[in-house]
Amino acid sequence: MVEEFKNDAKVAFGDVVLQESGIRSIHGTDQSAGAGGWPTIRYYNKETGYGGGAYTKKTSDAMCTELLNMEYMRGYVNEYSKSSRTEL
Repeated sequence: MVEEFKNDAKVAFGDVVLQESGIRSIHGTDQSAGAGGWPTIRYYNKETGYGGGAYTKKTSDAMCTELLNMEYMRGYVNEYSKSSRTEL
């Protein structure tokens, strides 16, 4: 997925290992890190601010199972980044 969006200026991926970083708040805004279980998937833009927005599941599968399906992952990235990548 990262490779697919590498040239899209609207998309950036990041990974935080909470056991190592201990990030719980930024500029006084709670990040709710891990509050929804693992993995915690969040998106950030001007509207969400530092706290970001949570992923809304589309199926009854576990989030990690759902997002292994590239159709759902691509849809998630496109929805929140306003990108338009559709090919694999």
